[in-house]
Amino acid sequence: MLNRGLARVHRHHTELFAESDGLSGNAVRDLFEDREGNIWVATLGGLDRFRNLTVSTLTEKQGLLNPKIWSVLAAKDGDVWMGSALGLGRLHDGRIERFGPQGGLLDGEGPGSLFEDRRGRIWASTNREFGYLEGDRFIPVRTVPGGYVFSIVEDGEGDLWIMNQQRGALRLRGEAVQEFPWTALGRTDHVTFATADPRGGIWLGFKQGGVVHFSGDKLAAVFSERDGLGAGEILHLRFDSNSALWAATKEGGLTRIKGQSVATLSSRNGLPCDTVHWSIEDDALALWVYTACGLLRIDRAELDAWIAAVEQDKQTKRGVGVTVFDSSDGVRSNRDFNAYTPRVTKTADGRLWFLPIDGVSVVDPRRLGRNELPPPVYVERITADHTTYDAVQGLRLPPLVRDLQIDYTALSLVAPEKNRFRVMLEGRDTEWRDVGTRRQAFYTDLAPGSYRFRVRGNNNSGVWNEAGTTLEFSIAPAYYQARWFQALVVASTLALLWMAYLARVRQVARAYQRRLDERVDERTRIARELHDTLLQSFHGLLLRFQTASHLLPERPSDAKEKLEHAIQQAVTPDRS
Repeated sequence: MLNRGLARVHRHHTELFAESDGLSGNAVRDLFEDREGNIWVATLGGLDRFRNLTVSTLTEKQGLLNPKIWSVLAAKDGDVWMGSALGLGRLHDGRIERFGPQGGLLDGEGPGSLFEDRRGRIWASTNREFGYLEGDRFIPVRTVPGGYVFSIVEDGEGDLWIMNQQRGALRLRGEAVQEFPWTALGRTDHVTFATADPRGGIWLGFKQGGVVHFSGDKLAAVFSERDGLGAGEILHLRFDSNSALWAATKEGGLTRIKGQSVATLSSRNGLPCDTVHWSIEDDALALWVYTACGLLRIDRAELDAWIAAVEQDKQTKRGVGVTVFDSSDGVRSNRDFNAYTPRVTKTADGRLWFLPIDGVSVVDPRRLGRNELPPPVYVERITADHTTYDAVQGLRLPPLVRDLQIDYTALSLVAPEKNRFRVMLEGRDTEWRDVGTRRQAFYTDLAPGSYRFRVRGNNNSGVWNEAGTTLEFSIAPAYYQARWFQALVVASTLALLWMAYLARVRQVARAYQRRLDERVDERTRIARELHDTLLQSFHGLLLRFQTASHLLPERPSDAKEKLEHAIQQAVTPDRS
C-alpha cells in the first residue's frame, strides 16, 4: 500500500504493518522472497524481514481483553477460555468475545483459575467468589469461601478440590465443603498446583517444594528434594500416558515420579536452564517443556531412552536431545509465572495454548515449519598473529605463527543465532569438534607444514550441510625448521659421533697396549728374579750335595747310594 506500510492477506484476513508496528518505513519500494521463505521488504527507511514464526502470540490486536492473561482452558466443545483482570474471554468460531456482562462474574472481578469438570461445566474463581458457568451466567457456590484459588482439580469420585491459599485444601461434594488446613498436611506453606491421580486421590505441590499424595483424607506418599525431586516451588503437576507423575520445579528442572522411582531432567541432562513452568504431551507423545529460557521439545524416542536408563541402570544423568524454540521462533519466555491455572492447555486439533508474560501463545506441533535446506558454509578470513588474510586456497602463512584464528559462517537467515558448527583441522585434529554456535576456530603454536581446515554447519532446524567447505593453507618453516637445515644438523651430529667413536677406539687401544706391556714387564721381572735367586740357590745346593757325596767313604753304602740318586734326580728330572 502506497506510503501506508505493508498489507498481508492471510486466511481471508488483512493485516497492515506500518512504522508503528516496527516496520523501517511506510514507503515500501520492493519485495523479495529468498530460498528459505523469508520475505524481505525494502523501504525508504531500511530493510525488513518477515517470516512465519513457529509460535504465534495473540495480543490485544487480535481481540484479547487484557494482555495479562491469568489462565487459559481448552474446553471439550472447542472453545478456549481465558481469564484476566478485565474479565473472562472466550475464543469461539475464530473470534474472541467477552463472556456475559462484565465477564459474567457477579463481583465484577476477572477470574483467576479455571477448570472443566467431567460434566463439561466450566468453574471459575475470583478473590471473593467461586462458581461455574451456565449459559451466559455465572452461578456462584455460596458455601465455598472466597480467597485466592491457585488450582482446581476433580478426583476419581467426582469431588472438586479447591486449593485456597488462605483456607487450605477445600473438598466440594455437592454443595458441602470440607476444609483441610495446610497444617493438617504438615505444612506451613500452601499448595501451588494439584492434579488427580488416575488410581485415586490427588497429588499436591507446594510453594516451598515437595509433593504429597493425599488419599482417603490422609497423606499416602511424600516426596522431597532428598528423594531426588527438583528443588524449589512446584509450578506444575501432570500424569502422562504411562501413569507417571511429572513435576515442574522453579529451581530444579522437571521430575518424573513412578512408584518409588524419582528422576529429574535438568541442565545436567541437556535442558538449557532449570526453571520449568510446565510440561505437556502432544498428540504424537512428544514432550513439550516451557522454561525460563525457551520452549523445549523432546522427541518420544529420546524420552523413552532416558526413562529406560533411569529404570534399568539408574543413569539419571543421561543426556536427552532437546529442540529449543526461543525468541527467534516467536517464543516469549521469562522467569516470572502466573499463580493461577491452567497455564497450558491442548485443544482438540492438537494445538498447545500457553501463557507467556503477555498475551496467549499458540504452537501447532504438527506444523513446526521445518527448514529442510542445508545452509551454504563459507570460510571468511584467517588471522595469523593479528594479521588478516583472505581465505584463498593454498594460502601460505609466514614462519613462526603462534596464534591462528579462522572465521567461518553459514548462510541461513531464518534464525542465524541457531546455526551450529563442527570443525576439524587435518594435520592437527584426529576427529570432528562440535563448537556449538561459535563462528571462529582457534589454534596455537602450529608446526610448519600443510593443513586442511574443514567446517560443517546446520540451520535452525538442525539440518546439516555435511559437505561443508574446506580451506587449504600452509605455514612456512623458519630456516632452522627447514628440511635441509635439519638434514645438515643430523649429518653434522653423525660426523661428530663418528669422530668421537674413533677417538674412543684409539683411547681404548692405547689403554689395552699399556696394560699388555705392564703384564709382559711383570712376567720378565718375575723370570729374572727366579733366575737370579732361586735357580742360583738351587745350583749351589746341588754343589754342596755333590761335595758331601765325595766325602763319604769310598765303599758304597745305602746312604751314599740314596744321596747320589737324589742329586741325579735334581739334575735330570724324571720326564716319564
